[in-house]
Amino acid sequence: MRASPAHAPWPARDEGAVRRLAGVAARVAAGSPAPGSAGAAAAYVPTAERIAGGLARANRKAHRGAPLQLQLGFLMDEIEVATGTLVSDPAGFARLELRHQKGFRERHLLRGGRYEASRDGARLAAPRPLLPPFPLLQAIDPDALLALLQQLGVETGRVELGYEGDHDCYVIGGRGGGPAVWVDQDDLEVVRVDLEGGAHVWMGPLRKADPPLLPAWIEVEEPGAETIRIEIRGVSTTKIQPDTFRDDWLRG
Repeated sequence: MRASPAHAPWPARDEGAVRRLAGVAARVAAGSPAPGSAGAAAAYVPTAERIAGGLARANRKAHRGAPLQLQLGFLMDEIEVATGTLVSDPAGFARLELRHQKGFRERHLLRGGRYEASRDGARLAAPRPLLPPFPLLQAIDPDALLALLQQLGVETGRVELGYEGDHDCYVIGGRGGGPAVWVDQDDLEVVRVDLEGGAHVWMGPLRKADPPLLPAWIEVEEPGAETIRIEIRGVSTTKIQPDTFRDDWLRG
């Protein structure tokens, strides 16, 4: 979502945010014991296929396996700047309609790993990744989950151990700075997604509410831009129509 200075809806990152980004780099570098150490030799690292099976079971247990419609709030420094409606299909499709406080509307569309967006009907050449890869939290078939990972550019043949906050994680795709998905070793919930281009998506703690169990919030952080917190304020199941994820929806 790169805009000209005269029409820049998302302010540049402040110094505090720059320091937080430095913390991101430190967390990316932190992780499993050094290769060849006793700890590394004793550590068990499952394959991506096995982790995908656990993810699928976690998604099923959380009752997220149906198409969902979510009502969202977008905040910067605890100030609401936009609201939106997200429709997500476990098959790997998602769309977001966002209404900014400055009066414009954005539409974001994710199909088969391809991310596109428009503002007031005009295509955005380099949009911010404000539409999280939510189908990862929904797919209940391990093969479908592996396909979603590959569509995001994740190298599924590479799995490492890492730490994210209080979470001991399996890192599908590795900790080298490329696309990766961080999965909690205990509950097998997605904790973090590293996207191509350097953006990081963090999943907050699951809300203590009726199913489906969803993160209370999602944060999107990327180099050179202000951190966005996405609050999940409502959810319902929905039906997917043949035209729900069509390309011409972006022009509407």
